[in-house]
Amino acid sequence: KWSRENGSVAARVESISGSEITLTAPGRDQLLGFATGDWIEVTDDLHELRGEPGSLIRIIEVNDRVLTVEAATLDGPAITQTEYQLGANAKVRRWESAGAQVVRLNVDGNGVVVEDGYLPLEDGVQVRFETGTFRTGDYWVIPARTEGATVEWPADGTQPAALAPHGIEHHYCRVGLISFTRALTRIDDCRCLFQPLCACGIRVRGVTLGVSTDQTAGRLTAVALRNDTEITLNQFARGVVVECDRDIDPETVSRATCFITVEAPMVMPGQEGPAAGRIFGYQNIVLNPAIVRAEGARIFWAADPFTVLALSRALQTAAGQRAMLARLTLKGNFIQSAGSLAHLDGDTFSIRERGDRNTPLRSPSGDGRDGGDFECWFWLAQFCDETFPRGYVPFGSNIQLTAADVRGDRVVVGTMTPDSFRVTRNLRLPDFDNQAYCGPVQLAPGRFFVAYVQTALERGGNYSSFGAPLIDPLTGGQFPGNVIPANRLPGIGATAPAQAGTYAWRVREIVDAPYYPYSSADFRGIGSDLI
Repeated sequence: KWSRENGSVAARVESISGSEITLTAPGRDQLLGFATGDWIEVTDDLHELRGEPGSLIRIIEVNDRVLTVEAATLDGPAITQTEYQLGANAKVRRWESAGAQVVRLNVDGNGVVVEDGYLPLEDGVQVRFETGTFRTGDYWVIPARTEGATVEWPADGTQPAALAPHGIEHHYCRVGLISFTRALTRIDDCRCLFQPLCACGIRVRGVTLGVSTDQTAGRLTAVALRNDTEITLNQFARGVVVECDRDIDPETVSRATCFITVEAPMVMPGQEGPAAGRIFGYQNIVLNPAIVRAEGARIFWAADPFTVLALSRALQTAAGQRAMLARLTLKGNFIQSAGSLAHLDGDTFSIRERGDRNTPLRSPSGDGRDGGDFECWFWLAQFCDETFPRGYVPFGSNIQLTAADVRGDRVVVGTMTPDSFRVTRNLRLPDFDNQAYCGPVQLAPGRFFVAYVQTALERGGNYSSFGAPLIDPLTGGQFPGNVIPANRLPGIGATAPAQAGTYAWRVREIVDAPYYPYSSADFRGIGSDLI
């Protein structure tokens, strides 16, 4: 079969009933439509994918979208909706021929085509097939020029050359690996997936620092983390929240794809005379997180409390260092949206404002391409003064844990010996309503420890003496009843009894800095405050 229109005159089939084939739409015009006497091929996607020919048949009548065909001219399987399925894109394609019947090429007993001279097509154009084996779908494109009445075809001397089919060439690639052990057991997807080229990536709308309490209005408000601004370690300890414009796949957010680094000051040692304690360089350090995860369209990052302690100590030992430079980085090539192939489009640009010494960023992020890293920087300053009460209790060989009672007096709620560091133990703590309560105490590795205790006073909801609610740095909300569940304190506290939550108590020395580390050289007393 042949076509002067490259087989482009085709239409989808709406229904097949006997000798009538109804199309979804008529031909575009008289030139590119269907007419009485035309030969058509009926096929569908299944036949084409299997490399099977369709059914050739001639039209005897055209009535708008209805083609009536001549059954006697059929060459191929019977034309039914079972053979050519509508759901598999059943279609008809017009081929140019005014002949009355199908003429087949001569083949030998092995199905090999035997040369049988030239076959006329139209207007003097002829074709000849040399002896060989052909497949359904083989085709040749013959350029013909009407102005010069010529055919552009390679020649072999004075005769037209015999050419191999121009196609169809079948290419194969691995799309998956399937394992069978009597039944399908595993499918490994080997496809290289990508989202539409015109689709937008995930954009960062803004960054906040947990929450803060508006004391005058009595409500919780988000604290924006603007680029190139200074924040205290108190604020930093609340955690960082990144707001995106769509849900994030939580499996793509981890310590490898979301991290904060600081430029820690390196100081001259004490024996360097006048230069002792002076900063001579900075070391890039990736901070250890207690929390890094995604929920919905938000990414949460919170530092381990002992990381905050270490930052405070680094600022204390660096002469003239008011704040440390910190950078938040999100890896755009690896953070992906939930339910799609979109990745983070984190590229963002600064906007210099007259009179503003800082470098604010334009939001939302994005330059229209997937895979851009998001980065912002800020400065970490020392802890500021807080309203929590401070105090200590002298001791001999034991360390005493203290808390405030109903009257506000500090009482001992537990003791531990110095040699019990680097372990976790449960202390039986006295309760203010004369009931015993067993609370977990975490003795963290290194020279620090944090204790978690709870009293009937706090469990009853009376926190007025402590002056501040317990805020969830991840959600920005207040913990119900001011109870922090043990599972929200990863890497800090031991697992609490299932029936009760726990409170975090800040262990102090007599120095004013919160979270100050224990040091055996100058340790004189310790207390604990509710946070």
